[in-house]
This record gives sequence, C-alpha cells and structure tokens, in this order.
Amino acid sequence: MKGKNETLPIGWQEVPTVGDPLDSGTPEEDWKTTAYPRHPCKEIRLWMRGERYVRICEYEKGDRKYSLNCGWLRENSEDSRKSYSDELKVMLIGAKNLMRAGGY
Repeated sequence: MKGKNETLPIGWQEVPTVGDPLDSGTPEEDWKTTAYPRHPCKEIRLWMRGERYVRICEYEKGDRKYSLNCGWLRENSEDSRKSYSDELKVMLIGAKNLMRAGGY
C-alpha cells in the first residue's frame, strides 16, 4: 500500500512504526503480566487516524507469518482485533478494509 498512486481512506495516514512494548515479551513473560498473552512480534507497517491505529506485524508462529491489529492509542489499551495470514498482500488488503470501516 505504498506508492504515489496509493490512496488511503479519508483521514488515514501511514506513519513510522513505533512498536508496542507488549510485542517484544516472551510468551512466558506475557503469561505473568497480561490477561491475554501475546506471541512476540515486530511491527512493520502502521497507519493512524486520530487515536485509532491499524498495524501489521511480523508474527511467526506455526503457519502464521503476519498479524493485522487495530485499536485505540489509550493508556492500558490493547489491540481490539487481530487476524493472521502467511501472506503480506492479504494483510495489506485487510488493513485497507479496516481503515475503510473506521479502524474497527
């Protein structure tokens, strides 16, 4: 979804990735610190509109290579939705669809 001819849904813009501190923990650490443990991942694309975000992470667990996440930039807020795929192209289409729906 990069390029001069790419148009994003109104109000959305791609921004530099910043990651989420919870992305880098090990599953064992996550079990101790959060109600819903996460498998470690690395944020590779990030789009924002106000306090809403949509992001794609490299997420290698089993046959899952990427995760698509969205949520709010609020204290103690976690991703509100996730989907997984082994193809980046599928995640990019999903990200654009999420942005069209308002990031929900």
